Amino acid sequence: MELLIVLAVMAILSALAYPSFTLYLVKNQRLAAQQHLYHLQLLQEEWRLYHGQYTSDINELDNHLANHPHYEFSITLVSAHDYKLIATAKESSAQAQDKQAEQSCHTLSLTHSQETTPLSCWQ
Repeated sequence: MELLIVLAVMAILSALAYPSFTLYLVKNQRLAAQQHLYHLQLLQEEWRLYHGQYTSDINELDNHLANHPHYEFSITLVSAHDYKLIATAKESSAQAQDKQAEQSCHTLSLTHSQETTPLSCWQ
């Protein structure tokens, strides 16, 4: 009987803790994606230093990101003086449901001029 009570208490506690834990994991993966975007920004500036222009090929900066389990990384709007780095959550990942203050954090972006979108997901 005591064992059943202990198991019931453990089941209740784990049912209460599981949503908070999964939310923590999703936010942690978002922070990791943001760090990757900042790292790509540094690599993009280094690329321009050696090649005189920005690259539009993400694999020229970091080919390890092609196998990222939660996000797909890309570069858009490349010009002589600007670019936009994008991290898009994979549909098969829990990141696809990521939200911050009712704002979807499915797609994160960072530009050459430090513009981040959506802003609430970067705070």
